[in-house]
Amino acid sequence: MKIVEVWPRGYAHQDGTSRLTIEDDADPQRAASAKFGSFARVSSVRPANPPVVEPVSEAYARMMSQHDNS
Repeated sequence: MKIVEVWPRGYAHQDGTSRLTIEDDADPQRAASAKFGSFARVSSVRPANPPVVEPVSEAYARMMSQHDNS
């Protein structure tokens, strides 16, 4: 599943964005146009269930940031 952020009335309209949930193999723009009409524009697409990231220990983070000149 994917979550699609859509401008239902066209890009940067004052009414803002709406969300739409679609299957992984569906085309986001076609789904947005079918739901909201021909003016709909896709703002972003993201997975419905974000990947799980393992936490980093404080010692590892400290070790990785040594000699970091950023």
